[in-house]
Amino acid sequence: MSSTTSRSMTGYTAPTTPPQSHCDSVSNLLGIGSIPSNNTALSVVLHRPQTASMIIQDTLYGRRDVFEETVNRITTLTGTAQTETVSVLPIVGPGGIGKTTLAQHLYNDGRTKKHFDVPVWVCVSTDFDVLKLTREILACMTATEEEGGRGSAANETTNLDQLQKSIARRIKSKRFLIVLDDIWRCDGEDQWKTLLAPFTKGEAKGSMVLVTTRFPKVADMVKTVDPLELRGLESNDFFTFFEACIFGEDDKPEHYEDEFAGIAGKIANKLKGSPLAAKTVGRLLHKHLSQEHWNGVLEKHQWLKQQENEDIMQSLKISYDYLPFDLKKCFSYCGLFPEDHRFTSSEINHFLVATGIIDSNHQADRNYLEELVDNGFLMKELDDCVGGYCYVMHDLMHELSKSVSAQECHNISGFGFRADAISQSVRHLSINVEDIYDANFEKEMCKLRERIDIANLRTLMIFREYEEERIAKILKDNFKGINSLRVLFIVVKSAQSFPDRFPKLIHLQYLKISSSLDGDREMRLPSTLPRFYHLKFLDLYDWNGRSDLPEDFSHLENLHDFHARSHLHSNIRNVGKMKHLQKLKEFHVKKESMGFELTELGALAELEGRLIIRSLE
Repeated sequence: MSSTTSRSMTGYTAPTTPPQSHCDSVSNLLGIGSIPSNNTALSVVLHRPQTASMIIQDTLYGRRDVFEETVNRITTLTGTAQTETVSVLPIVGPGGIGKTTLAQHLYNDGRTKKHFDVPVWVCVSTDFDVLKLTREILACMTATEEEGGRGSAANETTNLDQLQKSIARRIKSKRFLIVLDDIWRCDGEDQWKTLLAPFTKGEAKGSMVLVTTRFPKVADMVKTVDPLELRGLESNDFFTFFEACIFGEDDKPEHYEDEFAGIAGKIANKLKGSPLAAKTVGRLLHKHLSQEHWNGVLEKHQWLKQQENEDIMQSLKISYDYLPFDLKKCFSYCGLFPEDHRFTSSEINHFLVATGIIDSNHQADRNYLEELVDNGFLMKELDDCVGGYCYVMHDLMHELSKSVSAQECHNISGFGFRADAISQSVRHLSINVEDIYDANFEKEMCKLRERIDIANLRTLMIFREYEEERIAKILKDNFKGINSLRVLFIVVKSAQSFPDRFPKLIHLQYLKISSSLDGDREMRLPSTLPRFYHLKFLDLYDWNGRSDLPEDFSHLENLHDFHARSHLHSNIRNVGKMKHLQKLKEFHVKKESMGFELTELGALAELEGRLIIRSLE
C-alpha cells in the first residue's frame, strides 16, 4: 500500500496489556488510527482494494444419460462390486472432450458422497511417481484416532511401505472413491499394482477407482470393468453448449437467428464436438458481437490445418491469435511450468516483472490470469492449500503454450527430449524430469549446453529435488555457465546443491528456493543472498532448512515480496531498510538487542495485509 493510501486496522488479539504509549507508537508508525491498550501482540490488517470475479458452475451438457448410468454403476453393489474390494473404471477419450468435467460431476454428486466414506482426488498427469502419488492420496485422507497428532508426520515420510500402511489403516473398514485424473502413462502392471496395493486390503466391498486418460493402452492396463469411452458431443447438444459459452447468462442479440446463428453453426462444425474448443472459441466470439468479427473467425486459414477428426489445436490457436500482446506473453510463459501446475496471480506477475514484460510499479494493476480465464485459456479453482483461488491450465492449453513460445522457452519434462529440436534462441528453460538416471538424458543435456547460450539464459526453473546423484550432477555441470539469470527456481537438499555460480547471479529479480522436509534441516541459506541487490521477489515458502536469515538480509532493499512463513519474517533484522516490502507477517519488538526496534516499521510505507506485532511490553 502506498503512503497515499489510507490504512485501517480491523483486528488485534493478545493476552496482556502494554502501555498505551506503545500502542500509540504503532498506530502512528503505521498510520492506522488508535489502538486500545489491551494487547502485547497486535494482529493488524492493512487494506488495499481487491478485485474478484464470479465463478460460474458448469452445467453438464449432453452427458446426462451417461452420467446417470455411471452414478448407478459406481454406487450400486451389483456384479463384481458385491465381491471385489475395489474396482477400477477408466474414462477414456481425446484431450478436451470432457473427461475431467464428467469425473468432477460424478465425484461431487450427492449420491456418490453418500455412498463413499473416503473421497480422494489426485491429478496424475505425465509424472506417474508411485511414492509421490501415494503421499498425495494419503494427504487427502483423515488421520485415524490412533495416529492422532502424528497424522501429518505420517504424510511426510518417504518410506513407501509406511505410507501404504497408513493408507490401509485409514480405509480399513470404509468404502472409498479415488479419482486419478489425467494419467498419461504407467510403466507396466507392476507399477500400477504397487500403487493400488493398499486399496486392495480394505474390508468394505464396492470401493471404486476412477481413472481418466487419453490413452486406450492405459485404460486397458488398469481396468477391472469396461472403460467408459467419451467422444465429442452430439451436434444438437454441442451447439446448445456452444451458444451457452458465447452468451453465458446474457441475452442473445435481437437479430441473432437471422444474422449470427448461421455463422455460429458453421464455426461449431469445425470444433469437433470438443467442450474445450467450444469454451475457448465461444469466449472469443463473445468479445465482439458483430458479423464482421464472427466471419473473420470463420474464415481464418488455420482451420485448413486441422488434421485428424479430433484435432482441436487449430481452434485453440485461432483464439490465441486474437489475444492482446501482453496476454500472449503471459500465456506463452505458462508453458514453462509443469502440467497441472496450480498458478497464483502473484507468481505470474512476478515472472512478468522479472523478465521485463511489465513494470513493477504497475504489477498490481491487472490480474493477467483472471484475463486468461475470461478468454477461456485457464480455469479458476478454489484451493485450500493456498487459502484462496488458484488457476489451472488444461493439458491441451499447456501444449499450445509450449508451441507458441518455442523460440523463447522450453520445458524439458521427459528423458526423450532432443537437444537439436530446441531453438538456439531459447532464453527461458525449465526442467521437470523423473528422479532416475537415463544415459540418453545425459547425452542430450551435453548437446544442449553446446547448442544454446547458457551464459545468457534469463530463466532457469528446476521443479524437483534429485536424490539420484547422477541426475543432480548432470544438472549442476551443465549450468555452470549461468551468468545473466533474472529468474531462478531451485530445489536443494544440501548446501552443495546450489549452483556453483550462485553468488555471482547479481541480476536475479525472482528467486525461489525450496528444500524437502526430509532433507538437511540444519542447512543454512547462502550468506551471499544479500548481494542480490536487484531482487524483487524471494520465495522461501517451501524452505525447510534453518530459519535464521543471513546477517545483512535487509540489504535486499528492492525486495517487494518475501513469500515465506512467519518465523522467517520475524527474523529480519533492520527491516526498516526494506522500504519496498509489501508484506510482513510478523515482527518481534526487541527480539535481539539491535535491529528489532519498533521504529523499524515506520519506513515500511508499502505494507499491506496482516501484520502481527509481538512483545509489546
